[in-house]
Amino acid sequence: MGLLSASSLRSRRSFRLSTASRCLLSAAVAFGGMVSSGLAAEKVERLPAADIGLQLGPETTIITQPLTADGYPDFIAYINQRNGAGVEASQNFWAGAWVAMGNGEQSSPEFIHEVERILGVQIGMEPKIRDLAVVAGVTGEAANALYELQSKTMSEPWKRADYPQVQAWLEANEAVMAGVTAAAKRPKAFSPAISSTNPALIGVLLPHIQKSREFARLLTARAMRSLGEGDSEAAWNDLMTVHRIARHVEKGWTLIEQLVAVAIRSIGQEGVAQWLVHSGATADQLQAKWQELAPLSSPRSFGDMMQTERLMYADTVMAMVSGSVKMQELTGMVGNGAIQQELSWSQSVSDRIAKGAEDTFSKLVAAATDVNVTLRYGNRMYDELSATMTPATHQERLQRIKAFEKHIEKEIGPIRGGAGSVLAEYFFSSREEAAEVPAKVLISLLIPAVTGCEKAQTSGEARAAVLETAFRIQQHLLKTDKLPASLDELADGKPVPADPFTGAPLKLKSDERGLVVYSVGRNEKDDAGKTFSDGQDLDDHRVVIIVP
Repeated sequence: MGLLSASSLRSRRSFRLSTASRCLLSAAVAFGGMVSSGLAAEKVERLPAADIGLQLGPETTIITQPLTADGYPDFIAYINQRNGAGVEASQNFWAGAWVAMGNGEQSSPEFIHEVERILGVQIGMEPKIRDLAVVAGVTGEAANALYELQSKTMSEPWKRADYPQVQAWLEANEAVMAGVTAAAKRPKAFSPAISSTNPALIGVLLPHIQKSREFARLLTARAMRSLGEGDSEAAWNDLMTVHRIARHVEKGWTLIEQLVAVAIRSIGQEGVAQWLVHSGATADQLQAKWQELAPLSSPRSFGDMMQTERLMYADTVMAMVSGSVKMQELTGMVGNGAIQQELSWSQSVSDRIAKGAEDTFSKLVAAATDVNVTLRYGNRMYDELSATMTPATHQERLQRIKAFEKHIEKEIGPIRGGAGSVLAEYFFSSREEAAEVPAKVLISLLIPAVTGCEKAQTSGEARAAVLETAFRIQQHLLKTDKLPASLDELADGKPVPADPFTGAPLKLKSDERGLVVYSVGRNEKDDAGKTFSDGQDLDDHRVVIIVP
């Protein structure tokens, strides 16, 4: 927090998809936006589409319109036309949110002016969100200590006299919170894709997505203050705004937006868990509140983003074959960044290829690539990848993912040794097999860590299941003046949510804290209701019901 690196979608593979909210909260760290460069970068000249023999169609380029002046699919224009069609500024969450946040990441004037032109709003060049450390006038270790305090004020009720520095931060951002609260009530969400690079999609800037997490921090801290001061309705309203923001963010077109939406929703859900046990709401009030929250509580399927991943693959292939990007630059786009990864098998291959790729190798691959063969091969792989995320349950998705990864290993296995192995595979294969070698190299570099994405989605589903069950337990306690001996007592004609990770019932445990309801989390191991803050490798998703 406060020490975010600046990069674009180029750093997207550096995100750690490890344990629950930690992995998701780190997602935004890698892509705050290339705020200093904006639209200043120059595009490298490329061969016209006709010169590389590009065949337009659903099996190659996916789309056939709109086209650039040199004959390539204009993916940026396509995404903006598709996502922005019929979205008026008065209906658009991002039109209001951009105005509320201002130029929070200090993006270039060219970038901001383009966003203003497309959205029809005035954003300005100055940031409007005030950082906690800046408001407090501290840096270094003092700032880090303050951010730790900020986390505390987002996770438990407090009063304004308890933490004057956090209170000052909230006061400095009152106008920001008012603006985003109003914007979040709008029905639609569209912020334009803007890029000045080739390949265009990997170079898209997303500074607004980074700042959306700051909205969540502000609103959740204020909600916990309201809760501590006895205004549970104001607290609830802020927590609902956080969930609305999450829903708007995940209406975007990138996996990054999906990950950040899960992180934002997680922040809000922690606040809702506190509200549940401290609000003093009646059983009927709890029922009404859950009905309001339920439509916003679960994440969008990550499978919806596979079409965009497919477009990124096609865009990158055409950029490489047309000469506007080299292999070394490509591996830098998708392979750099200091955040540790949970590597999939294909990502491990890509690391070895990247380390061994020299200029002569990249020239050979580019020269040998039949763009249409490479595009068709990638589309077949993305068909399989999309199918892995189609099932409704975690168990079914994992089965398909394992089959997909086994197929990928068979396909890419011969090039696992890096550049030397790739060259050997190219020279000692049949003509038909050799034509697919460049495609295999690019697939190994560009295909997402699908296991990590799936577990991130399931974590979001698990949090929603735990929260719904906690609401029902609290209602049961208020109606009967006793805790349920088992979750079966909560059924009342409606099934009790199962643990999405196991398909089995959620866990119940009584201890000194109260009654703990929890999911086993992404390690799929019963950690007795303990989570990240309780120790290393603990990741249960829980809500603690405080017993009077």
